[in-house]
Amino acid sequence: MKSIKGYGVPSLLSIVFVSFEVIMEVSIPFVMKYLIDEMNTSNIEKIIIYSVILLVMSIFSLIFGALAGKFCARGSTGFARNLRRNIYKNITDFSFSNIDKFSTPSLVTRITTDVTNVQMSYMQIIRTAVRAPFMMIFSIIMAFMISKELAVYFVIIVPVIFVVLITIIYFGIRIFNRIFKKYDALNASIQENISGMRTVKSYVREDYEIKKLSKASENLKKDFTKAERLVMSDQSIMQFAIYALNLVVIFLGATFVIQNGTYDETLGLITYNKLSTGDLSSLLTYGIQSLMSLMMLSMVIVTITI
Repeated sequence: MKSIKGYGVPSLLSIVFVSFEVIMEVSIPFVMKYLIDEMNTSNIEKIIIYSVILLVMSIFSLIFGALAGKFCARGSTGFARNLRRNIYKNITDFSFSNIDKFSTPSLVTRITTDVTNVQMSYMQIIRTAVRAPFMMIFSIIMAFMISKELAVYFVIIVPVIFVVLITIIYFGIRIFNRIFKKYDALNASIQENISGMRTVKSYVREDYEIKKLSKASENLKKDFTKAERLVMSDQSIMQFAIYALNLVVIFLGATFVIQNGTYDETLGLITYNKLSTGDLSSLLTYGIQSLMSLMMLSMVIVTITI
């Protein structure tokens, strides 16, 4: 926490602008449904008004997103700078017992790879970890405002997918824990080879050192491949959930539109009592937003746990 000192304001501004960005992105589909419905009436004046509103909202969303990214980058890199400096300062104050306890490869991993992972984690905490839950909650709320009957399916599928993703993450993290120990072994092999290069050349041990490094690298590759394959499988599951939800919403939504649409012969227009074409379009967008937010949240959990 003390490493955040000096970069707390950019971090807070990142959270604020991310919140504004989410509000804009969730509001856009809600306004879009009015535009789609007005297209059926051929009311050019209202179509232009809604188009201008959507354009302004999109510009604001872009601005808020850019500002959130700017302050997020400044806050996370500044945090990593302070953290790396504090770790190095701590290492220089080590007693002889500390020096005997911690190996040099281990300390190199802590101050490089681990700091980078913590930086990525912090960056996702102040941006993605704020964006994903807000997006998911607001999307479901907006879906309920449009159609309670169809929004219920969002509430059903989200917890099920969340449990599946957490299960995948649990097993993936166990593999990642083994990987970080192998990082130390890889660094140790490189350090020994470089520091003792004259000895290696004197005893003609180049081939042995190359094989030793290759073995450590191969072990790291196998575990990383296994972990990445397991963690990335959540994308396939999420794609299945998104298309399954789309099928349900389209089928039931189209039924509502057809059954509840009445043709007004006087005006020559179709009026909708329960669900319009624009409502159905917005529901599909909110379904994708809520599930994609859930996938982003799962990836954040992976990064933070690592």
